[in-house]
Amino acid sequence: MSEGTATGQRRRRTWRGAVAGMVALLVLSGCQLAFDQRGDVSQIEWVAEVTEDGWKYEYFRNLAYECSLPNKPDGSTGYQTFVIGTRVGEPDTEVHPLWVRMRGGGAGWFDATGTARPGDANMREEGFTDVRNRLSQPGLGGRINEHPAGFRGLSVSMCNRDTYAGAGNDDPNNIDSDGNQRRTSGLVATKAAIEFTMQRHATSDFFLHGGSAGSVGTYHVAWSLQEQGTPPAGIVADGGIRNDGWEADRIAQGICTSPFGGPDMVEAFAPRGHSQLRGPEAQPHELVASGALTVPIAQVWSQGDPTSCGAIPMVCSLPGGAVTMGATDCKNEALRAAIAAEGPQSRSLSLGVCVTGATSIEPCDVHVSTRLDRPNTNPAYPEDYLGTLIDWVDDRLAETPEGVLGASLACPWNPADTRRHTFLVAGDDDAVATGADTAWLPTSLAAGDPRVAVFEGGTWQPLVPADGSGTFGPELSFAATLAAACPASNIGIVKWAQAGATMGTWTPGGANRTMLANRIAGAVSGGEALVFEGALLQQGTSDAATLAAATAWGDDFVAAISALRTSPVIPTDLPVLYVSERRDGYPDDVSAVDPAAMVGLLPGGPYQAHVLAEQWAAQDALDGLHLTIVRDAFRFDGPNQSTPGVRATGRALAEEYLVDVTGG
Repeated sequence: MSEGTATGQRRRRTWRGAVAGMVALLVLSGCQLAFDQRGDVSQIEWVAEVTEDGWKYEYFRNLAYECSLPNKPDGSTGYQTFVIGTRVGEPDTEVHPLWVRMRGGGAGWFDATGTARPGDANMREEGFTDVRNRLSQPGLGGRINEHPAGFRGLSVSMCNRDTYAGAGNDDPNNIDSDGNQRRTSGLVATKAAIEFTMQRHATSDFFLHGGSAGSVGTYHVAWSLQEQGTPPAGIVADGGIRNDGWEADRIAQGICTSPFGGPDMVEAFAPRGHSQLRGPEAQPHELVASGALTVPIAQVWSQGDPTSCGAIPMVCSLPGGAVTMGATDCKNEALRAAIAAEGPQSRSLSLGVCVTGATSIEPCDVHVSTRLDRPNTNPAYPEDYLGTLIDWVDDRLAETPEGVLGASLACPWNPADTRRHTFLVAGDDDAVATGADTAWLPTSLAAGDPRVAVFEGGTWQPLVPADGSGTFGPELSFAATLAAACPASNIGIVKWAQAGATMGTWTPGGANRTMLANRIAGAVSGGEALVFEGALLQQGTSDAATLAAATAWGDDFVAAISALRTSPVIPTDLPVLYVSERRDGYPDDVSAVDPAAMVGLLPGGPYQAHVLAEQWAAQDALDGLHLTIVRDAFRFDGPNQSTPGVRATGRALAEEYLVDVTGG
């Protein structure tokens, strides 16, 4: 988005979501995908299903992503697989959270002879039973299955042994029998499985839960999903973490032989994962300390974990100086400290537990403790640490992205101002959410907020959508975000939007312009003291249907805003935020694109490129115009945004207003 002024310097921010059917962006060397690129869901096939103990398990194979080694009768490698678990008889349209299980299995690579190292385990297609069984494990997973929120389950494979880091990367020294380069795909295959599950089943929040190499992978997938615009509600990372400083200390002191090898292994393994995950800044503690990763983390480790050299004393290099501590504690200390530094308001937690197996000889020697129903005996943390994790999950479920975002930003006006801070909302199809449904809304948004009202039916009333589709738009999450940023303020929405409307209908004399003017007049005389703070416009879907409407968009937009600002009750400098969508890797700056060459090639109407060109050019036509680019908003089926897409657009507009428009 830019600070749209006649002479000002542009500031550009792009807001990302996810959209089915998006064309892959190929960047860097080989076929590595962009870090924020969604996975390919177009080649997923249903394979089998089974019903067991009240659950239905469906097994899927993603033909877009091959495994590292062959295990099929025809000599093929097989593919990444996953299993979705749902309760028998549960409607797909019933909204529930999703728990994503990410398996362990170590890290692997291929040496110069093409031999799999440290062995060939976990490099072949996983069968139905193995993938499914992870959804019925005891421990934390068992408690999640019994949680009153009714979690659905998703278990994903890792048949490249790449710690869920691969994104179409060339796999060094791994060449198939025909001489073709094999590639890794753990990152994008997991993102594809999550998106596919959310397409099939109405989903509120989702969590990632990984053990061992899957724990390492949760940070990779969470960060990539965050960059994509669809972050998980939280991650539970148990028994695996990257810490380069610990590896260096371990090797220098000869503490133990790590199953993850030494520098040679690191050098061989690194190219198998996305380049953004290779540098020191991609270590979890650095991501948290820098603020690059904002997804809440539940960090779990057992102090005697043998894969991290157990409790053997070692000199641990820390920012404040060297400290002697147990090796596993040392490995986890950097992230623990980064989380602690966030203070009591942190949404993350660290649990350095002592969980001992039923037949163990050494104490605290469980590698992935959350997959067992065993108590913690480290007095620094609760004995029922699994209950602590469930409480943390409950806290995350009680949050909304709108509330979290708003609470992190400053209110742009004086909290003592008791007037209703009011925003105009207008537009066409997506402004009334013709592709969305209230069934996907969290309770907090569906129930409304007493401080947020809409002028409807001649009176101010709570901003609550009616049941079904076409009953709300981006104003819902926009207002919720502002309410979180301004907890002492009253927020108002004056809206008129119409599916099928073109930009010309908002110009003087147009039918929709007249309806909006009537709403404004009614709100002003509705008995409350108002102050108009801004306007939101999501308009362009309908204009793309004809060349005449598409090429007139810019002039019509300027005419509409100029006329709006002449109203005696509207500030002459009213900020106007307008949405311009991008899909399929289309550039933000379209000034160099010839729209005539793109007729019929973009999703939406045949003249979509003309509309985007007009929207881009219009941002400097008047002061106070703020182009908000929303990239890849969720569209499950059809041309219009689904509920997650509408919400993401509202949040993008709110952050645009609170950060770039008002400078909060």
